[in-house]
Amino acid sequence: MRPYPVILCFVLVFSSLAGLALPPVRAADWQQVTRFTGSGTQQLNTTEFSIAGSEWRIVWSYTPNSIEPSLTIFSFFIVRHGEGAPFGEYVYESGTDTTSGVLYIHEGPRPYYLMILAANTAGYTITVESDRSTEVGTGMLTLIIALVIAIPVALIIVMVYILRKRKRTQKAPTFAEYPQPPPPPPPA
Repeated sequence: MRPYPVILCFVLVFSSLAGLALPPVRAADWQQVTRFTGSGTQQLNTTEFSIAGSEWRIVWSYTPNSIEPSLTIFSFFIVRHGEGAPFGEYVYESGTDTTSGVLYIHEGPRPYYLMILAANTAGYTITVESDRSTEVGTGMLTLIIALVIAIPVALIIVMVYILRKRKRTQKAPTFAEYPQPPPPPPPA
């Protein structure tokens, strides 16, 4: 056998691994997933929403109380489905310094919900948007599954080829190399 199949397998495996290490696609197609609004003083957990892509964002804004704006607090925390504690992404603002912003999240797909804490607000709006260009479609999912199966199979084929080649190149022992039986015992 020629070494070309082995070289071809290595090229295919490494080129597919190199393709997986490409930088993420820049977000371009933001679509609204859900929106939450409220006012006054609230402490609540929102309904769950599902993110289908790996890039999403939360566009938020609030209006401080006009009488005592320094007493206004607005915050929310992102919680993964099935977990009770926030996972690290959050917004916490008070007063009138920063009353709007965008929080980008680079995690998904999975369901989430928000823990909202608002105090003395005239109103707030939280809009969750997902980048549709990072959603894993059925074609991409099929490709990922195929790679997960193809890479180990290719490696197994290469290993079998190498082992068979190594076994063939080993010299078969000659008759002189076999251990000789001991001489028969003398007749009694």
